Amino acid sequence: MNHQVRTLSIGLILILALMQTVHANSIPFQIIAQGTQSGFQTPENLVVRDNNTFGALWANLTSDNGAPPSLPQINFTTNMVIAAIMGLEPSCGYSINITSITNQTGNIVVNITKTTPQLGIERCMTQTSPYIIVETSRSNQATVFQKPATNPQPGNPSQAPNTALPPLLIIPMLAAIVGTIAILQGSKRSRLNHS
Repeated sequence: MNHQVRTLSIGLILILALMQTVHANSIPFQIIAQGTQSGFQTPENLVVRDNNTFGALWANLTSDNGAPPSLPQINFTTNMVIAAIMGLEPSCGYSINITSITNQTGNIVVNITKTTPQLGIERCMTQTSPYIIVETSRSNQATVFQKPATNPQPGNPSQAPNTALPPLLIIPMLAAIVGTIAILQGSKRSRLNHS
């Protein structure tokens, strides 16, 4: 019995260690600006690593807001800016969010979620152009924007979110499961040999 408990404990430790590795790849970020009115007409995903490009992004972003707010100060020696812009939408009720930024196999992966208005709920008919801009640690690695998941609308199954686990999670989980099975099988053989 003690051997089984020890074997299961080792398996659980392996699973937890592998899961911790997944979380270690998460990159922290801070929201600089987020809203529903911008000067962007089309969807854009941008990575900005210098002040001049950031100034142009900020000017376009704030062009629909009358007197633009002053340009946030970013230290581009150590940081960079990531922007996700939804583009022109026909009404209010749309939004975009960056849910996580991770380092996966040499790429910076930006996960985006889009929200659309719920069906059957009255909404304003003002055009919007949702956006989010975040600041994160500078990296010269390639940046990949994950295909946005759309929050579901009641009665509209075609817009159900993608519930698949990210590949970065699947591989360590499978490795932990296979390792645990191997340990348990070894434990079973050991008990049979001692009988």
